[in-house]
Amino acid sequence: ATPLIGRDEDLAALENALEAAKRGAGEVFLVAGDAGTGKTRVAREFTSRAEANGTVALWGGCSEFDFSLPYLPF
Repeated sequence: ATPLIGRDEDLAALENALEAAKRGAGEVFLVAGDAGTGKTRVAREFTSRAEANGTVALWGGCSEFDFSLPYLPF
């Protein structure tokens, strides 16, 4: 896999939130940004790390439209 560069803080925040969730203090994180900024890459790296530690990860998505609706998957 390609190394993930410049995302240490992002991944640390997600991993800290995962540990807190395991203790019963869950949170919701939204990964947002312009197209091509690495959102999916960060999410996949976090998922891989979480699964390596025994966490079950679920993925979802939505169809691409010709128009933009904020928070469409929700």
